[in-house]
Amino acid sequence: MKLKVRSICQKDFHFNQYEILLFVCLVFRHIRHTNISCLVGICMQPENALSLMIYERLNDGDLHEYLLQRSTTVNLYQQRELTDFLYISMQILSGMIYLTEKNFVHNDLSAKNILISEHMDIKISNIARYRPKYDSDYYKIANRSLPVRWMAIESLLSGIYTEMSDVWSFGILLWEMFSYGTQPYAGRTNPEVIEMIRDRKLLSCPPNCPKRIYALMCSCWQELSEQRPTFTELMRCFRQFEDKSATLSSTASSSLVDVPPNSTESQIPKYRTFISPPSAPSFVRNDVLSGSGRFEV
Repeated sequence: MKLKVRSICQKDFHFNQYEILLFVCLVFRHIRHTNISCLVGICMQPENALSLMIYERLNDGDLHEYLLQRSTTVNLYQQRELTDFLYISMQILSGMIYLTEKNFVHNDLSAKNILISEHMDIKISNIARYRPKYDSDYYKIANRSLPVRWMAIESLLSGIYTEMSDVWSFGILLWEMFSYGTQPYAGRTNPEVIEMIRDRKLLSCPPNCPKRIYALMCSCWQELSEQRPTFTELMRCFRQFEDKSATLSSTASSSLVDVPPNSTESQIPKYRTFISPPSAPSFVRNDVLSGSGRFEV
């Protein structure tokens, strides 16, 4: 089993933060799922020394890196791509259904937090914010790093995090996959992105993305969280897509137009789309609250 290590210097933490970290370790030792990077061990050192949190890892990096590699080597019309993306998406949904059942929300669901193997097996992680290469994906404000390009409107405006805010992030993750690793709202500053989301200027359909997949993305971005599909409902849709994709020929456009619309798709409003791609966890426990109304890692 391969491992990844998150290092923590105790002198960088206030006492309350360190207590929270210890609590997180106790909680996460019970998380066990094939599609989640599970906590394997903890190495605690004396004061001001380096402590370690040890997680499972896979051998092919993260999904964002994988997508960038595929963008230069794979024909976008190949049916294999759709099959691969459906397989990856269903594994992510499986992990998120498990977290939801355990009363957790992720708060940073994105391609960079999905570990992937050479056989396209995946594990959901939460360490991308600690990697310098992804600094530009976070908006540093008030001593926090916020992944605003993946955040639901209620999270940005009101600080509300639920399963439905993770569903919004899953829609952005889907967009990342079919855009081959393009940064959402590329070329815009983080404050501009916040204004665009508030004004409902959302991401447009990536080139060659099946229409039904994009409709599902839009259902994840419903302004009212109760109108978004749950992860269980999304899994049901993807199983339909998987069944239908197997009947498509390798030369046909993968529109998936013969999949019956579900209840979530029928409610999709007319969105103003703004950003198109180029044509070429931290986890949070819902029932553990801090003074700000939620508990965070």
